[in-house]
Amino acid sequence: MFGIVLMFSSLGALGGVGGMFGLLWPFLLIAVASIAMMFFAKTRSYATGILIIAAAMWLVIIGPCIVILGGLSGFN
Repeated sequence: MFGIVLMFSSLGALGGVGGMFGLLWPFLLIAVASIAMMFFAKTRSYATGILIIAAAMWLVIIGPCIVILGGLSGFN
């Protein structure tokens, strides 16, 4: 949910011209932050859950939306 809010707010601030990076940066940041959390014993269980949710979100939501927005022929 946090990534979706960041995505829409950053696209609004950029005037909708952020491109593919404007769409994906919050989700990449969440994944990188949770990978960093895996190094600490206290946050490892939370990071595992975050990574599972992030992977499911890529498979179910983000991946198909990129294909729909970019078309099946590629990102020209």
